[in-house]
Amino acid sequence: MSGRCLASLMVLFLAGLSCDAVRPVKSAPPTALVTCTHCHGDAGSGNAAPPRSSTGVIATTDPGVGAHQSHLIAGHFRAPIACQECHQVPRTVDDSGHMTGIPARVRFDALGSSGLASAKGAAAAVEFGPVSAPQARPDATCTVYCHGATLDGGKLTRPSWAGTYDPAHSTLDCESCHGFPPGGRHPQRFERTPEAPARACARCHSRTVGADGTLDLAGGKHINGVVDFGGGDACTACHGDGTRVGIAGSDPLVAAAPPTSATGAAAGAHLAHVNGGGTPLRSPLACVECHARIGVETAAVHPDDKVDVDFGPLAQGMGATPVWDAAAGSCATTYCHGATLTGGTHTLPVWTGGSPEAACGTCHGVPPPAPHPPNTACGSCHPGYTSSTVAAATHVDGKVDVGALTCSSCHGSALNPAPPVGTRGETLSTDRAVGAHQPHLSGGNVARAVLCNECHVVPTSTLHADGVVQVTFGGVAITGGAPAAWNGTSCTTSYCHGQFTGGNALNAPVWIGGSGQAACGSCHTIPPPA
Repeated sequence: MSGRCLASLMVLFLAGLSCDAVRPVKSAPPTALVTCTHCHGDAGSGNAAPPRSSTGVIATTDPGVGAHQSHLIAGHFRAPIACQECHQVPRTVDDSGHMTGIPARVRFDALGSSGLASAKGAAAAVEFGPVSAPQARPDATCTVYCHGATLDGGKLTRPSWAGTYDPAHSTLDCESCHGFPPGGRHPQRFERTPEAPARACARCHSRTVGADGTLDLAGGKHINGVVDFGGGDACTACHGDGTRVGIAGSDPLVAAAPPTSATGAAAGAHLAHVNGGGTPLRSPLACVECHARIGVETAAVHPDDKVDVDFGPLAQGMGATPVWDAAAGSCATTYCHGATLTGGTHTLPVWTGGSPEAACGTCHGVPPPAPHPPNTACGSCHPGYTSSTVAAATHVDGKVDVGALTCSSCHGSALNPAPPVGTRGETLSTDRAVGAHQPHLSGGNVARAVLCNECHVVPTSTLHADGVVQVTFGGVAITGGAPAAWNGTSCTTSYCHGQFTGGNALNAPVWIGGSGQAACGSCHTIPPPA
């Protein structure tokens, strides 16, 4: 029940519908007016509820008196409750149902009631107990929301009205209506809170509980039919540390992530994910990337003392089907840790394993295996990268980020795309990846410059990068039908090196033999034959 609603009821109670109001008696002369306190209650007490009862009894152990005053005056647990929450307050003394005998009729659906007793779906009802002695009146218990009928963990959800039916269970405290802490979906751990448990309640329910642990009765939020959350702590009321300062660019909820200790799954690698943890491998992750329900759950259903791991779109990047393996304590088959990549040495990191779990090479090879070029100069294709650093803003973003590529992005140099440099970074002509590339493309005293497509099919996309060098002769190499071939060490039977009439058809210069392989007399005699 909201503060406004409670205030409205109290105005009605103290003004128009108060039990102390002057009520006319239909059968009496117009001047004969009575008040509720003519029959019960005491005008001096401020209300018409017993004591005294309609039979003159003042002892609270009598059901006619019982806990009336405990309800109508402010107590430890809430502000006063209006009479009409439990009874239909008559408009005249002889209204039907007013004076119909003992015990008095309890009507939780009475006119003017806010429905507090039946809030949260409670089936409000009164049950009368056995008569303890001859001529005695039966005690009663109430099954109502007000006493925890719809809550979890309460130890005394049906207290004795007069304290006679079950004297051992007539005193109420915080654990009477709900557990302390409550059961069900409510978080059960208070180990993070050094203060007394009652004061800990204020971390999430500051509208209901004061910082000193006392209930805010004036605010009217306790026992109002609604679970009221509030306070500036937000997520850190239950986990995380509101004083924690995130690194630049960290997730805004870094303060709400569990503490840095990696001794348990609750803490684990949380900070390494949302705060970056000093790792250079990517920008911080938002909480919803691993707990997607946070974005759709309300505060009323979120705290259930269970960890819900529901992966967001990043973990599912590039077709991955992520799974949280609680038994192994690992995120299995997530894109983030290389499930869709190749060459990674540790694609199933342990949640509590510590920072070494994330390093270059754990998710994919450095460089990745074929068809990725075996070049460790990452920046050639991926701007902002080196062999040891990444561009955190784009690394691990669900797609392969490649800059504007040219042939020399993977091999060659500004001079031309032929090695050096090779795809592995080779620079020596004694390495087969380099060999005699430049003597061919540069030309010289004995020949023109040879074009790339004379020995290779020039690709039109990066898909040719499969780790295998394709030598396909064309142009001058096969002039006159010369059966040019590459045997792994030399170009044999090519027109360029003597496979022509009067030439040295068997001339097969070694690819890594150096420029001396091409000289006058190596392809044909000097002078050539007739």
